Amino acid sequence: MTETTTVESIEAPDASSIISAISKGDNIGAGLSFEDIMAAKKQHALELRKQDFASTLFNKSVEEPAVEEE
Repeated sequence: MTETTTVESIEAPDASSIISAISKGDNIGAGLSFEDIMAAKKQHALELRKQDFASTLFNKSVEEPAVEEE
């Protein structure tokens, strides 16, 4: 049984929101926009890693340990 999952697109502000805030002298707003962008990128990467891990979790072949003979 194969299960297909999709990662939802995460809406994040683009770099233009940072540039706009800096041009207005709003350093706090620029910092918050930057943090939002980084959080969205981190969340997206985490979701992709979860999917990758879940798809390989039970598909690995189990190798029995080698028994040494004397």
